[in-house]
Amino acid sequence: MIKIDNNFSKLQPLFAYLKKKSQNRRFIKSVETSVTFFAITFFLFFAIRPTAFTISELVGDIKAKKILSQQKMKPKINSIIAAQDSFASIQKEYFVIESSLPSSPRFSHLATQILASFQTDNVSLDKISFNLPDDKKKNSKDNSQIAEQSYGLSLNFTSDFKSANSLISHLLNNRRLVDFQKISFSRDLDKQTGQSDINVNLSLNIPFWQ
Repeated sequence: MIKIDNNFSKLQPLFAYLKKKSQNRRFIKSVETSVTFFAITFFLFFAIRPTAFTISELVGDIKAKKILSQQKMKPKINSIIAAQDSFASIQKEYFVIESSLPSSPRFSHLATQILASFQTDNVSLDKISFNLPDDKKKNSKDNSQIAEQSYGLSLNFTSDFKSANSLISHLLNNRRLVDFQKISFSRDLDKQTGQSDINVNLSLNIPFWQ
């Protein structure tokens, strides 16, 4: 019995060492667990949380802008649809509108119509001149607010009063819109024959919708 007790007493330092090692391992594990938990908490609070808030704000802004864009674009889209419907309803007669109030000056087309009127009334056209608008005055205005434009046209011819009156009527009834600014008559008496002709000067304003 004394021998056994002596052996057990010799093993006491070993048991104490093993116990201490076991306690150290538990302490290290608890420290590692605490550090890991602290790192995860720190990462969640300082990294993921701001990112989540930023993503949430971006999603909210996108939704708000989308709703606002739809609210703004919806009236414009409805206006475009209404304009398309209106254009479709008059598309068959559009060539009539274009020939009356064209989208460009169309000088040659107007000259052809005027010459046709002169030929119908057997009147010789002495002079035709186009008076274009001043570019400086035109550029000084806001063209985006002014769709209707115009240019001047002067006609000089000699005829009898009846033919001149008929010619003016034809010009007034012409499909192309013309605005008479001035009509002047002057009598030219031929002393040899005793006959008199009328010199006519017409100043017209020709509108077009650009």
